[in-house]
Amino acid sequence: MEVSKNLFDILGIFIGFVCVILLLSIVVTSMVQTIQASIRLRARNLQKGIQTIIETLYGNEDHDPKVLALKALHAKSVCFFGRIDNRPEISLKRFLGPPISYIDPKDLPKALKMAGLEDAEINEKAKQITESFNKMWNQLENRFMVRIRFVTIVCAIIVAGYFQVSTPDLLKKLSVNKPFRDEIERVARGIEKPLALPTYGALSEKALATLEGEFPEVEEKIEGASGVGVDKADLIEELETLLTGMGERKDKIIERYNELLDGMYIEQRDAAITAAKDAEGTLATIDITGWPEHWTFYYKNGAVKWGNTIGVLITAVLLTFGAPFWFERLKEALRLKDVLSKGIKPEDSKESKKSDK
Repeated sequence: MEVSKNLFDILGIFIGFVCVILLLSIVVTSMVQTIQASIRLRARNLQKGIQTIIETLYGNEDHDPKVLALKALHAKSVCFFGRIDNRPEISLKRFLGPPISYIDPKDLPKALKMAGLEDAEINEKAKQITESFNKMWNQLENRFMVRIRFVTIVCAIIVAGYFQVSTPDLLKKLSVNKPFRDEIERVARGIEKPLALPTYGALSEKALATLEGEFPEVEEKIEGASGVGVDKADLIEELETLLTGMGERKDKIIERYNELLDGMYIEQRDAAITAAKDAEGTLATIDITGWPEHWTFYYKNGAVKWGNTIGVLITAVLLTFGAPFWFERLKEALRLKDVLSKGIKPEDSKESKKSDK
């Protein structure tokens, strides 16, 4: 009986701790999404790749590779939406960044021509441009993931520091305060789904279904798309292959597919922001609020409070695991507790309650 009670206490502590970390992770995820969308991180990563190709093949004496790459991604032939009209000045485009995060490799030479490269230069090296871009794609993806990881780490430190959640202190409070544990478990059981950075692959099934409804004459071809890919480039390339030989009709379908994927991506991003606000409100119900002790939590009477500082950094490390990870751990712990609860006999529960008194 005592073993059962201790086990439930341990599970309660674990559930409470994971729930708090999950709620904070949701805030981190929302921040990462907002930053990524605001500075068009993926699109700027694409621009950097094109800039590198220009520098390698043409040098930077006669051209400004950075400006040329940016203009290419604004070209009418490749930018389906969000395009800024081409005009001599580029200052606004520099500030806003590229409007798209994907370009078909075979369209890049044409886009560079529209951006200002001479016909002779393009015709001479068109094949090299396309091949260089194809070879560089995995490198661009890896660099993007490294940057996202860095942004996630920074956001995790900010969130853990702002809410001043120290892992050792939180575990200590959960171990001695049963009402606090019970309140967090109630909150935990109300969390229905995790929050993750949106991926185009996760949205592809819905986008393809929409396409089938809008273009019923090619429904069978669209049904052949698996919708599986690391990035939007993989998804679009797959559908393009299935629609080979359809001419302008294919371009219209691909354009619509691109719009659907990006539109759904933005919707999911906005949902993440709403979820972050909800998570912050939920944290407030369990008395975890922003900047509660101000700087005195970290520094007081001329001395750094290393215990709190290190405890917050530990929390930040845990937040980088992501909301989906902690959501799964939370659900596993809740299921385990429910299973164990059903396995305890009524008389055992009564004896445990007597021993508590």
